[in-house]
Amino acid sequence: MLNDLLREVTYETIVTTMNSLPNAAAIGIMLVDDTIQMKVFAGTNTYSNVKRNGRFAINFVNEDQLDLLTKAALTGHNSKEREFPDERYLYDEGIPHLAQIKNYLLCEIEQSSEKQIEDKIGRCNVLKIIAKILKCVVGEDISPIIMKENPLVEALIHATRYGISKGKVKLDYRKKVKYYLDSAVDNKKINENIEMIAAIKKYIDLED
Repeated sequence: MLNDLLREVTYETIVTTMNSLPNAAAIGIMLVDDTIQMKVFAGTNTYSNVKRNGRFAINFVNEDQLDLLTKAALTGHNSKEREFPDERYLYDEGIPHLAQIKNYLLCEIEQSSEKQIEDKIGRCNVLKIIAKILKCVVGEDISPIIMKENPLVEALIHATRYGISKGKVKLDYRKKVKYYLDSAVDNKKINENIEMIAAIKKYIDLED
């Protein structure tokens, strides 16, 4: 699988981690040489889990699994709400991964550094991670999602920013989400992903 992945290209994936319960989050990752690089925001369950035990799985979502990516992205932000029930997870070397996703990597942090960043939402701490790959599992042909190539994925990413912003910034993100949803219609992706689009619209309070 690693030979099929482009280097220094951001893939939108589901990262699964473990505390007392498994957790799933939509996170962009990049393969640089033979390491995984990603950023995790402070205050999230993923941040707490990787800081605690340093191990995680990267689940590569194919185009026909955007419903799973949507669930991971829009559910359970710093709350007890579960993205997926226990029976949707399997375990490999004690690391949870999603049973429906056949292509995944088991990873362990090799280097990490924390820094404060500022964007239009405000200031926050980010954990920058370089991880080594412990195991690569390929269960089917891989066609992972590259960020910026699918307007529905762009809408989903901006919806997550909408969820943590306020005031004018929140309205700006809402407009961006609507723009990408409209772009998805133009690209004829709407019929294949009706449930995903409905979930995003509900999340940003967008009426049909």
